[in-house]
Amino acid sequence: MDNFSKITVVLHGPVRSSAQRQMELGITEKAIATIREFLPGSHIILSTWRDQIVDKLDVDEIILSEDPGCNIIAFDANGYPFTENSNRQIVGIREGLKRVKTEYAVKLRTDNYLTGNGFIAQQQDFPVREPNFSFLKERVVVAHRYTKMMTDGYKISRHICDFFAYGRTQDLINMWDIELFEDYKLNPNLLGRPQYLGAPQRITSTEQKFTTRWISKFRPEISPMRTHFDMTDHDIWMKILLNNLIVQDAKNLGLGSIKRLDTLKYRVNEMSHIEWQWHYKKYCDKNYPASLIAVITKTFFFRWAKAPISRLKKRFSRKQHPLGQT
Repeated sequence: MDNFSKITVVLHGPVRSSAQRQMELGITEKAIATIREFLPGSHIILSTWRDQIVDKLDVDEIILSEDPGCNIIAFDANGYPFTENSNRQIVGIREGLKRVKTEYAVKLRTDNYLTGNGFIAQQQDFPVREPNFSFLKERVVVAHRYTKMMTDGYKISRHICDFFAYGRTQDLINMWDIELFEDYKLNPNLLGRPQYLGAPQRITSTEQKFTTRWISKFRPEISPMRTHFDMTDHDIWMKILLNNLIVQDAKNLGLGSIKRLDTLKYRVNEMSHIEWQWHYKKYCDKNYPASLIAVITKTFFFRWAKAPISRLKKRFSRKQHPLGQT
């Protein structure tokens, strides 16, 4: 494809560092430059906050939303709050996508950038779907980074990367037009120990919360997650994942990131594209020529060989995080 005018890129998030989110100097400018390079002719929407300096950024449209601020997810034993930027991310993505007029869109964080455009062709590569679990009109491409299958040697569920997504605009809206999260409330009677949903087990991650919100729009009966390791309705989740998303290695889809996030690395607890193809064969297309040997070599062998070590490290770690993490 030489003309990318049918694609809009929604670049969302802050454009400068803050106490809540550290960013490399010039990363947003780099993101914009790589969009111009790999998607020439596409429309770029920057969706950010009113206090951000945006006048010198080479974008086609700017949306300045009121900053919803951090949302409280927990309290430590002294009643000090832990916060995250989930509501900021929802507002930035949602308001940007609402302004898109093209059929297809890219959702890209301001601390990520493009290294190619392979995701465009890849989005149409896997046509077989199960109608009962195909809630999006077409598949959406997401990255392998932080699309996790395990943590500390234990299985986890609904942990999808939120750096990048490409697909039909309406499908992305369906994924990100979700309700904001309410602040977790402090119980004065429980001071002296950490307070959060599912305590003292590990708290659910931001990625798991986002995923649960959008899939529950289509399957209201699906259980909410109480802890990071909650595997309730996991088989249903896998069917939804395999029929609506494509997990692609960041290097192959064309996604780069700041060093702190390092999208080019592959960790064995993350779902590689090879592993996604194996599950695609299981859940969608029995005739798809996925290589079991490749999956075992790249993923399963190293993951399950490493799992007992990770569990021991978790058990004997002296640095216990207040939210159940090591």
